[in-house]
Amino acid sequence: GAVVVNVRYPWCSQCKSQDEAFAKAAKAAKAKGKKDKSWKQIAFAVVDAREQRLLGRRLGARCDYTCEYKVYTEKGEEPVNIKSKWSDTELLGDVRKYLNPAVLQLKTAEDLAPIKEKNTTCVGSFAAATDAKYVLFKRVASLMRGELVFAASFGQEKQVELWPLKQNFSFKYDGVWTDNGTALYDWVRPRAVPLLQNYDWQLREAYEKLNLPMAKLWINDDDRNPSMDKVVRHAVRRVAKRYIGKLAFVEVRKSHYSYELRDYGLNHPEAYPAFGIASNASYNAVKYGFEITAEVAPSVQDFWRDADKASERLADFCERVLAGIWPQAHETGPAQTNWTKGAVK
Repeated sequence: GAVVVNVRYPWCSQCKSQDEAFAKAAKAAKAKGKKDKSWKQIAFAVVDAREQRLLGRRLGARCDYTCEYKVYTEKGEEPVNIKSKWSDTELLGDVRKYLNPAVLQLKTAEDLAPIKEKNTTCVGSFAAATDAKYVLFKRVASLMRGELVFAASFGQEKQVELWPLKQNFSFKYDGVWTDNGTALYDWVRPRAVPLLQNYDWQLREAYEKLNLPMAKLWINDDDRNPSMDKVVRHAVRRVAKRYIGKLAFVEVRKSHYSYELRDYGLNHPEAYPAFGIASNASYNAVKYGFEITAEVAPSVQDFWRDADKASERLADFCERVLAGIWPQAHETGPAQTNWTKGAVK
């Protein structure tokens, strides 16, 4: 089970603004428990940091307007912080991932197939549940609840593998097990997201957590060309696989994000598909644009038509950006066609 704890300050206006959503979520979880037994494992608690000062200090209470809740799960597991929500529905959606254990225990090898079919899955085999490696594995699983599924079997030690959803390959972990789990966590996180994912604003926080430069592919969804788009995605995925842990790759739609091309120096002329890299997932990131000039290919379509050559040129672009030798993008304007000598001094 799990306990969601709201450590609040009576004088904090931010705390007060979240009270109603927290109370509604608690009532809704109780009501769900009447139909679904798994919801009976979730409890909600409120701690008044002024009246219960000792407990507040033990829970690390501080008034900094973040208004995070602490979630306590199994004995021995570290509490996890989750952000407060403006609605009970959003909060329940966040709490839902604590209905199941952090690590699913596999009884037979056949138990893994249906899990992999529906989820990105990190699976390990350990000598015993008391094994130090399993303790670290479980710690990382607890920190990454809801992002992917962790599963384990016992009796024989095997290399940890991560299977991306709907892919026929896996990644094998060969890092250290002598730290506090940071190495495994840093290895899992970039592999837990798809090689190339359709991006929208709701994913911004997830990509900010990766703390990686973001490579963007703009697709023209106003004038769809499924066969061409398939070739383009194939080329970009090949590059994405080479740069796992160094770059995060996303696909964005022209209808929603065409305005971004200006910051990448790719809007005059505006041609699709387009490709660029931002130094991170924030709004003020440094931008780098891959301009398909006549020296690169006769046309944008010609460039993307050859997936082998496109992936090599894109990989070279990525390498140069990461090495810091590709020039930063600047906003472009339309070329002046009526310029005469002496017009600008």
